[in-house]
Amino acid sequence: FISTSKTFTIKYIFQQAKMTRVFNCGSSHLVQSKINMNGINNSNGIVDTRSISLLAKWQKSYSIKVVLQEPRRLMMSKENMKLPPPPEGQTYSN
Repeated sequence: FISTSKTFTIKYIFQQAKMTRVFNCGSSHLVQSKINMNGINNSNGIVDTRSISLLAKWQKSYSIKVVLQEPRRLMMSKENMKLPPPPEGQTYSN
């Protein structure tokens, strides 16, 4: 898996529905499709790097596998699982 655009897609199953989330890991850490998750601004999709421990303690040695596993781990946390998902296909209007 090689990406020069720094855009990553995570596919997962949430409450028996197939979901896809696209992450743009550029300088603004912008999430493309809407997601209801702690640490992500609901109105614009900007990730609060201080509230996500992997980003707050960033190290150049992190592999892409570690970087992609962290959002999945956070999505599956009890506090985020309790949040209702946004309607499928909704995006931020940046």
